Amino acid sequence: MIARLVQRAWLWSARGAERAFRAAQDDPARAQRELLLRFLRRHAQSAFGRAHDLATLEVADFRARVPLQEWHA
Repeated sequence: MIARLVQRAWLWSARGAERAFRAAQDDPARAQRELLLRFLRRHAQSAFGRAHDLATLEVADFRARVPLQEWHA
């Protein structure tokens, strides 16, 4: 009985995430644009972000203005 209540509470708490996931499935290109824009804004004040002006960068300009980077250990 308690396990069933806990499971129902967990399912209810995940409803918003499920809706967001299903919406992203319906339009993956839009979901990817939104994630990239969120990433650009979140990292705009980093050294890399300032060097590439991420604060004003739009998603459409990303490929042209941000060069490929290689990892150097």
